[in-house]
Amino acid sequence: MDNIKFYLFYLDSIFSGNPFIIRTTVILVMLLVTLYVIAMLKILITERTRNKNLKRQEKISETYKSKLISVLLTAKDMSFYEVKDILNPNDNTFKNWEKKYLTYLIVGIKNNPALNENNYKHVLEIFPVTDFWEKKILQDDVSENKNALRTLDQINEGISGSFFTKKINSNDATLRKHIKSEYLKYASNDAFKFLENNFDIDFNALDAVRLHDSLKERDAIRPLPLLTKWLKNSDNQDFQTFIIREIGYFNQRETAPFLIQMFKTSNSDLVKSEISNTLGVLNYEEAVDELAEEYPYYNTVVQESIIDMMGNIKSKNSFEFLKKIYPETQNGETMIKVIKNMYKIDKQKTNAFVKKSTNSDFDKEALAYIQNL
Repeated sequence: MDNIKFYLFYLDSIFSGNPFIIRTTVILVMLLVTLYVIAMLKILITERTRNKNLKRQEKISETYKSKLISVLLTAKDMSFYEVKDILNPNDNTFKNWEKKYLTYLIVGIKNNPALNENNYKHVLEIFPVTDFWEKKILQDDVSENKNALRTLDQINEGISGSFFTKKINSNDATLRKHIKSEYLKYASNDAFKFLENNFDIDFNALDAVRLHDSLKERDAIRPLPLLTKWLKNSDNQDFQTFIIREIGYFNQRETAPFLIQMFKTSNSDLVKSEISNTLGVLNYEEAVDELAEEYPYYNTVVQESIIDMMGNIKSKNSFEFLKKIYPETQNGETMIKVIKNMYKIDKQKTNAFVKKSTNSDFDKEALAYIQNL
Protein backbone atom coordinates (compact mmCIF):
# COMPACT_ATOMS: atom_id res chain seq x y z
CA MET A 1 0.00 0.00 0.00
CA ASP A 2 2.87 2.36 0.84
CA ASN A 3 4.47 1.59 -2.52
CA ILE A 4 1.26 2.49 -4.34
CA LYS A 5 1.00 5.77 -2.46
CA PHE A 6 4.62 6.51 -3.26
CA TYR A 7 4.11 6.09 -7.00
CA LEU A 8 0.90 8.13 -6.92
CA PHE A 9 2.66 11.00 -5.20
CA TYR A 10 5.56 10.56 -7.60
CA LEU A 11 3.30 10.85 -10.65
CA ASP A 12 1.52 13.79 -9.07
CA SER A 13 4.81 15.63 -8.53
CA ILE A 14 5.94 15.00 -12.11
CA PHE A 15 2.76 16.23 -13.76
CA SER A 16 1.61 18.82 -11.23
CA GLY A 17 2.84 21.70 -13.37
CA ASN A 18 1.32 20.43 -16.60
CA PRO A 19 -2.02 21.49 -18.08
CA PHE A 20 -5.20 19.75 -16.92
CA ILE A 21 -5.66 17.87 -20.22
CA ILE A 22 -2.24 16.24 -19.93
CA ARG A 23 -2.85 15.17 -16.34
CA THR A 24 -6.25 13.75 -17.30
CA THR A 25 -4.72 11.85 -20.23
CA VAL A 26 -2.04 10.33 -18.00
CA ILE A 27 -4.65 9.19 -15.48
CA LEU A 28 -6.79 7.61 -18.20
CA VAL A 29 -3.76 5.85 -19.71
CA MET A 30 -2.79 4.46 -16.30
CA LEU A 31 -6.36 3.23 -15.76
CA LEU A 32 -6.45 1.56 -19.17
CA VAL A 33 -3.08 -0.11 -18.57
CA THR A 34 -4.31 -1.38 -15.22
CA LEU A 35 -7.54 -2.73 -16.73
CA TYR A 36 -5.56 -4.38 -19.52
CA VAL A 37 -3.24 -6.11 -17.04
CA ILE A 38 -6.23 -7.30 -14.97
CA ALA A 39 -8.02 -8.59 -18.09
CA MET A 40 -4.92 -10.46 -19.27
CA LEU A 41 -4.46 -12.03 -15.85
CA LYS A 42 -8.10 -13.12 -15.83
CA ILE A 43 -7.78 -14.65 -19.32
CA LEU A 44 -4.61 -16.51 -18.28
CA ILE A 45 -6.21 -17.81 -15.07
CA THR A 46 -9.40 -18.86 -16.92
CA GLU A 47 -7.42 -20.68 -19.61
CA ARG A 48 -5.22 -22.37 -17.01
CA THR A 49 -8.32 -23.50 -15.07
CA ARG A 50 -9.98 -24.77 -18.25
CA ASN A 51 -6.90 -26.77 -19.27
CA LYS A 52 -6.59 -28.22 -15.77
CA ASN A 53 -10.24 -29.29 -15.79
CA LEU A 54 -9.89 -30.85 -19.26
CA LYS A 55 -6.88 -32.87 -18.08
CA ARG A 56 -8.78 -34.02 -15.01
CA GLN A 57 -11.77 -35.01 -17.13
CA GLU A 58 -9.52 -36.92 -19.53
CA LYS A 59 -7.83 -38.69 -16.62
CA ILE A 60 -11.17 -39.88 -15.22
CA SER A 61 -12.33 -40.94 -18.68
CA GLU A 62 -9.12 -42.88 -19.40
CA THR A 63 -9.30 -44.64 -16.03
CA TYR A 64 -12.99 -45.54 -15.85
CA LYS A 65 -14.86 -45.05 -19.13
CA SER A 66 -14.23 -48.47 -20.70
CA LYS A 67 -14.82 -50.19 -17.36
CA LEU A 68 -18.09 -48.35 -16.77
CA ILE A 69 -19.32 -49.15 -20.28
CA SER A 70 -18.57 -52.84 -19.78
CA VAL A 71 -20.58 -52.81 -16.53
CA LEU A 72 -23.47 -50.48 -17.39
CA LEU A 73 -24.21 -51.55 -20.95
CA THR A 74 -24.10 -55.30 -20.52
CA ALA A 75 -27.21 -57.47 -20.44
CA LYS A 76 -25.74 -59.49 -17.57
CA ASP A 77 -26.84 -58.63 -14.03
CA MET A 78 -23.71 -58.58 -11.89
CA SER A 79 -23.29 -58.77 -8.13
CA PHE A 80 -21.87 -55.85 -6.15
CA TYR A 81 -18.46 -57.53 -5.85
CA GLU A 82 -18.29 -58.40 -9.54
CA VAL A 83 -18.87 -54.75 -10.41
CA LYS A 84 -16.30 -53.64 -7.83
CA ASP A 85 -13.67 -56.03 -9.19
CA ILE A 86 -14.08 -54.61 -12.70
CA LEU A 87 -14.06 -50.95 -11.65
CA ASN A 88 -11.23 -51.56 -9.16
CA PRO A 89 -11.52 -48.31 -7.18
CA ASN A 90 -9.04 -49.70 -4.59
CA ASP A 91 -11.12 -48.12 -1.82
CA ASN A 92 -9.58 -44.76 -2.61
CA THR A 93 -10.83 -41.58 -1.00
CA PHE A 94 -11.92 -39.65 -4.05
CA LYS A 95 -11.18 -35.96 -4.35
CA ASN A 96 -14.06 -33.60 -5.04
CA TRP A 97 -13.04 -33.02 -8.64
CA GLU A 98 -12.89 -36.81 -9.18
CA LYS A 99 -16.43 -37.21 -7.85
CA LYS A 100 -17.60 -34.39 -10.12
CA TYR A 101 -16.18 -35.82 -13.35
CA LEU A 102 -17.08 -39.38 -12.38
CA THR A 103 -20.68 -38.20 -12.10
CA TYR A 104 -20.66 -36.61 -15.55
CA LEU A 105 -19.14 -39.77 -17.02
CA ILE A 106 -21.65 -42.09 -15.32
CA VAL A 107 -24.65 -39.94 -16.24
CA GLY A 108 -23.48 -39.74 -19.86
CA ILE A 109 -23.37 -43.54 -20.11
CA LYS A 110 -26.65 -43.87 -18.14
CA ASN A 111 -28.56 -42.10 -20.93
CA ASN A 112 -27.92 -45.08 -23.24
CA PRO A 113 -31.13 -47.13 -23.75
CA ALA A 114 -29.13 -50.31 -23.07
CA LEU A 115 -28.45 -49.29 -19.45
CA ASN A 116 -28.44 -52.18 -16.96
CA GLU A 117 -30.40 -50.81 -13.98
CA ASN A 118 -29.13 -53.47 -11.57
CA ASN A 119 -25.48 -52.75 -12.32
CA TYR A 120 -26.12 -48.99 -12.27
CA LYS A 121 -27.26 -49.24 -8.64
CA HIS A 122 -24.05 -51.07 -7.73
CA VAL A 123 -21.94 -48.41 -9.46
CA LEU A 124 -23.57 -45.72 -7.33
CA GLU A 125 -22.90 -47.79 -4.21
CA ILE A 126 -19.20 -48.02 -5.13
CA PHE A 127 -18.66 -44.41 -6.17
CA PRO A 128 -19.82 -41.82 -3.55
CA VAL A 129 -21.19 -39.37 -6.12
CA THR A 130 -24.73 -39.05 -4.69
CA ASP A 131 -23.46 -37.97 -1.27
CA PHE A 132 -21.15 -35.46 -2.94
CA TRP A 133 -24.00 -33.69 -4.74
CA GLU A 134 -26.32 -33.85 -1.74
CA LYS A 135 -23.70 -31.94 0.27
CA LYS A 136 -23.56 -29.36 -2.53
CA ILE A 137 -27.27 -28.68 -2.04
CA LEU A 138 -26.67 -27.82 1.62
CA GLN A 139 -24.15 -25.10 0.77
CA ASP A 140 -25.14 -21.43 0.92
CA ASP A 141 -24.35 -20.90 -2.76
CA VAL A 142 -27.65 -20.82 -4.70
CA SER A 143 -25.89 -21.42 -8.03
CA GLU A 144 -24.19 -24.53 -6.61
CA ASN A 145 -27.52 -25.66 -5.13
CA LYS A 146 -29.28 -25.44 -8.50
CA ASN A 147 -26.48 -27.26 -10.33
CA ALA A 148 -26.44 -30.01 -7.69
CA LEU A 149 -30.21 -30.39 -7.91
CA ARG A 150 -30.07 -30.77 -11.71
CA THR A 151 -27.27 -33.34 -11.39
CA LEU A 152 -29.14 -35.39 -8.77
CA ASP A 153 -32.15 -35.35 -11.08
CA GLN A 154 -29.94 -36.88 -13.79
CA ILE A 155 -28.54 -39.50 -11.38
CA ASN A 156 -32.13 -40.39 -10.35
CA GLU A 157 -31.21 -43.27 -8.06
CA GLY A 158 -30.55 -43.75 -4.35
CA ILE A 159 -31.93 -40.33 -3.42
CA SER A 160 -33.96 -39.74 -0.25
CA GLY A 161 -36.95 -37.40 -0.44
CA SER A 162 -36.51 -36.32 3.18
CA PHE A 163 -33.13 -34.86 2.28
CA PHE A 164 -34.75 -32.11 0.17
CA THR A 165 -36.70 -30.70 3.12
CA LYS A 166 -33.45 -29.16 4.42
CA LYS A 167 -33.62 -26.56 1.63
CA ILE A 168 -37.38 -26.32 1.22
CA ASN A 169 -37.55 -22.81 2.72
CA SER A 170 -34.98 -21.26 0.40
CA ASN A 171 -35.53 -17.59 -0.41
CA ASP A 172 -34.75 -18.30 -4.06
CA ALA A 173 -38.13 -19.14 -5.64
CA THR A 174 -36.69 -21.17 -8.55
CA LEU A 175 -34.62 -23.36 -6.23
CA ARG A 176 -37.44 -23.74 -3.71
CA LYS A 177 -39.97 -24.86 -6.33
CA HIS A 178 -37.49 -27.24 -7.97
CA ILE A 179 -36.84 -28.84 -4.58
CA LYS A 180 -40.59 -29.26 -4.02
CA SER A 181 -40.88 -31.06 -7.37
CA GLU A 182 -37.98 -33.36 -6.50
CA TYR A 183 -39.47 -34.06 -3.08
CA LEU A 184 -42.68 -35.25 -4.73
CA LYS A 185 -40.63 -37.59 -6.91
CA TYR A 186 -38.55 -39.22 -4.18
CA ALA A 187 -40.41 -38.87 -0.84
CA SER A 188 -41.82 -41.99 0.77
CA ASN A 189 -44.06 -40.17 3.25
CA ASP A 190 -46.59 -37.42 2.50
CA ALA A 191 -45.09 -36.92 -0.95
CA PHE A 192 -47.91 -34.69 -2.21
CA LYS A 193 -47.95 -32.21 0.66
CA PHE A 194 -46.50 -29.38 -1.44
CA LEU A 195 -49.39 -29.56 -3.89
CA GLU A 196 -51.48 -27.93 -1.19
CA ASN A 197 -52.09 -24.18 -1.42
CA ASN A 198 -51.19 -23.71 -5.09
CA PHE A 199 -47.77 -25.42 -4.77
CA ASP A 200 -46.00 -22.07 -4.18
CA ILE A 201 -46.48 -18.30 -4.39
CA ASP A 202 -46.68 -18.49 -8.17
CA PHE A 203 -46.74 -21.25 -10.76
CA ASN A 204 -45.11 -21.04 -14.20
CA ALA A 205 -44.45 -23.22 -17.25
CA LEU A 206 -41.10 -24.51 -15.91
CA ASP A 207 -42.78 -25.56 -12.65
CA ALA A 208 -45.39 -27.42 -14.74
CA VAL A 209 -42.70 -29.33 -16.68
CA ARG A 210 -40.84 -30.37 -13.52
CA LEU A 211 -43.99 -31.30 -11.61
CA HIS A 212 -45.31 -33.32 -14.56
CA ASP A 213 -42.03 -35.26 -14.66
CA SER A 214 -42.29 -36.00 -10.93
CA LEU A 215 -45.91 -37.13 -11.24
CA LYS A 216 -44.97 -39.49 -14.09
CA GLU A 217 -42.20 -41.00 -11.94
CA ARG A 218 -44.60 -41.65 -9.07
CA ASP A 219 -47.35 -42.98 -11.33
CA ALA A 220 -44.89 -45.50 -12.81
CA ILE A 221 -44.44 -46.93 -9.29
CA ARG A 222 -48.04 -46.68 -8.09
CA PRO A 223 -51.22 -45.06 -9.52
CA LEU A 224 -51.65 -41.47 -8.41
CA PRO A 225 -54.47 -40.42 -6.06
CA LEU A 226 -57.26 -38.39 -7.65
CA LEU A 227 -55.76 -34.99 -8.44
CA THR A 228 -59.04 -33.14 -7.83
CA LYS A 229 -58.06 -33.11 -4.17
CA TRP A 230 -55.63 -30.28 -4.93
CA LEU A 231 -58.05 -28.42 -7.18
CA LYS A 232 -60.45 -27.80 -4.31
CA ASN A 233 -57.95 -25.82 -2.27
CA SER A 234 -56.43 -23.83 -5.13
CA ASP A 235 -57.23 -20.30 -6.24
CA ASN A 236 -54.38 -19.98 -8.75
CA GLN A 237 -55.73 -20.51 -12.27
CA ASP A 238 -52.30 -21.45 -13.67
CA PHE A 239 -51.95 -24.22 -11.10
CA GLN A 240 -55.58 -25.25 -11.60
CA THR A 241 -55.18 -25.60 -15.37
CA PHE A 242 -52.03 -27.67 -14.81
CA ILE A 243 -53.81 -30.10 -12.47
CA ILE A 244 -56.78 -30.34 -14.84
CA ARG A 245 -54.43 -31.12 -17.74
CA GLU A 246 -52.68 -33.79 -15.65
CA ILE A 247 -56.07 -35.39 -14.88
CA GLY A 248 -56.45 -35.93 -18.60
CA TYR A 249 -52.89 -37.17 -19.02
CA PHE A 250 -53.30 -39.78 -16.26
CA ASN A 251 -56.81 -40.69 -17.47
CA GLN A 252 -58.58 -40.11 -14.16
CA ARG A 253 -62.12 -40.48 -15.57
CA GLU A 254 -63.62 -40.71 -12.06
CA THR A 255 -63.02 -36.97 -11.72
CA ALA A 256 -65.17 -36.00 -14.73
CA PRO A 257 -68.37 -35.17 -12.75
CA PHE A 258 -66.32 -32.92 -10.49
CA LEU A 259 -64.79 -31.19 -13.52
CA ILE A 260 -68.24 -30.52 -15.02
CA GLN A 261 -69.39 -28.95 -11.78
CA MET A 262 -66.20 -26.89 -11.62
CA PHE A 263 -66.81 -25.73 -15.19
CA LYS A 264 -70.17 -24.32 -14.13
CA THR A 265 -68.88 -22.56 -11.00
CA SER A 266 -65.44 -21.29 -12.06
CA ASN A 267 -65.01 -17.63 -12.99
CA SER A 268 -61.93 -18.29 -15.11
CA ASP A 269 -62.25 -18.75 -18.88
CA LEU A 270 -58.79 -20.34 -18.87
CA VAL A 271 -59.95 -22.97 -16.37
CA LYS A 272 -63.18 -23.60 -18.30
CA SER A 273 -61.24 -24.09 -21.54
CA GLU A 274 -58.87 -26.55 -19.90
CA ILE A 275 -61.76 -28.49 -18.38
CA SER A 276 -63.40 -28.79 -21.81
CA ASN A 277 -60.15 -30.05 -23.35
CA THR A 278 -59.64 -32.56 -20.54
CA LEU A 279 -63.19 -33.92 -20.76
CA GLY A 280 -62.48 -34.53 -24.45
CA VAL A 281 -59.24 -36.32 -23.61
CA LEU A 282 -61.13 -38.46 -21.08
CA ASN A 283 -63.75 -39.20 -23.77
CA TYR A 284 -66.47 -38.50 -21.23
CA GLU A 285 -69.69 -38.66 -23.27
CA GLU A 286 -71.89 -37.40 -20.43
CA ALA A 287 -70.16 -34.03 -20.82
CA VAL A 288 -71.68 -33.49 -24.29
CA ASP A 289 -75.17 -32.54 -23.12
CA GLU A 290 -73.91 -30.71 -20.03
CA LEU A 291 -71.54 -28.40 -21.92
CA ALA A 292 -73.85 -28.04 -24.92
CA GLU A 293 -76.28 -26.24 -22.61
CA GLU A 294 -73.51 -23.92 -21.40
CA TYR A 295 -72.10 -23.17 -24.88
CA PRO A 296 -74.14 -20.04 -25.80
CA TYR A 297 -73.15 -18.13 -22.67
CA TYR A 298 -69.37 -18.02 -23.11
CA ASN A 299 -66.78 -16.17 -25.18
CA THR A 300 -65.03 -17.52 -28.27
CA VAL A 301 -62.10 -19.06 -26.36
CA VAL A 302 -64.35 -21.24 -24.20
CA GLN A 303 -66.71 -22.03 -27.08
CA GLU A 304 -63.83 -23.26 -29.27
CA SER A 305 -62.57 -25.52 -26.48
CA ILE A 306 -66.08 -27.02 -26.22
CA ILE A 307 -66.08 -27.55 -30.00
CA ASP A 308 -62.73 -29.39 -29.75
CA MET A 309 -64.10 -31.50 -26.90
CA MET A 310 -67.04 -32.57 -29.10
CA GLY A 311 -64.64 -33.63 -31.84
CA ASN A 312 -62.53 -35.68 -29.42
CA ILE A 313 -65.52 -37.48 -27.89
CA LYS A 314 -66.79 -38.47 -31.36
CA SER A 315 -70.29 -39.45 -30.32
CA LYS A 316 -73.60 -39.15 -32.19
CA ASN A 317 -74.73 -36.38 -29.82
CA SER A 318 -71.52 -34.40 -30.24
CA PHE A 319 -71.91 -34.54 -34.04
CA GLU A 320 -75.52 -33.37 -33.76
CA PHE A 321 -74.42 -30.48 -31.54
CA LEU A 322 -71.82 -29.36 -34.08
CA LYS A 323 -74.45 -29.55 -36.84
CA LYS A 324 -76.73 -27.38 -34.71
CA ILE A 325 -74.21 -24.60 -34.10
CA TYR A 326 -72.83 -24.66 -37.66
CA PRO A 327 -75.37 -22.24 -39.20
CA GLU A 328 -75.25 -20.02 -36.11
CA THR A 329 -71.47 -19.52 -36.25
CA GLN A 330 -70.36 -16.15 -37.62
CA ASN A 331 -66.62 -16.19 -36.84
CA GLY A 332 -64.57 -17.63 -39.74
CA GLU A 333 -61.92 -19.33 -37.57
CA THR A 334 -64.58 -20.85 -35.34
CA MET A 335 -66.44 -22.06 -38.45
CA ILE A 336 -63.30 -23.89 -39.62
CA LYS A 337 -62.98 -25.48 -36.17
CA VAL A 338 -66.62 -26.66 -36.29
CA ILE A 339 -66.14 -28.28 -39.71
CA LYS A 340 -62.81 -29.80 -38.69
CA ASN A 341 -64.30 -31.47 -35.61
CA MET A 342 -67.33 -32.70 -37.53
CA TYR A 343 -64.92 -34.19 -40.04
CA LYS A 344 -63.05 -35.98 -37.23
CA ILE A 345 -66.29 -37.69 -36.20
CA ASP A 346 -67.74 -38.64 -39.61
CA LYS A 347 -66.09 -37.63 -42.88
CA GLN A 348 -68.90 -38.71 -45.23
CA LYS A 349 -71.69 -37.07 -43.26
CA THR A 350 -69.67 -33.87 -42.92
CA ASN A 351 -69.03 -33.67 -46.65
CA ALA A 352 -72.71 -34.15 -47.43
CA PHE A 353 -73.88 -31.78 -44.69
CA VAL A 354 -71.62 -28.86 -45.61
CA LYS A 355 -72.36 -29.13 -49.34
CA LYS A 356 -76.09 -29.26 -48.65
CA SER A 357 -76.20 -26.53 -46.01
CA THR A 358 -74.36 -23.67 -47.70
CA ASN A 359 -73.47 -22.01 -50.95
CA SER A 360 -70.67 -20.06 -49.28
CA ASP A 361 -67.31 -20.28 -51.05
CA PHE A 362 -65.59 -19.83 -47.69
CA ASP A 363 -67.25 -22.92 -46.19
CA LYS A 364 -66.48 -25.02 -49.26
CA GLU A 365 -62.85 -23.88 -49.26
CA ALA A 366 -62.62 -24.59 -45.52
CA LEU A 367 -63.92 -28.14 -46.11
CA ALA A 368 -61.47 -28.69 -48.97
CA TYR A 369 -58.63 -27.45 -46.79
CA ILE A 370 -59.60 -29.82 -43.95
CA GLN A 371 -59.91 -32.76 -46.34
CA ASN A 372 -56.30 -32.21 -47.45
CA LEU A 373 -54.85 -32.04 -43.94
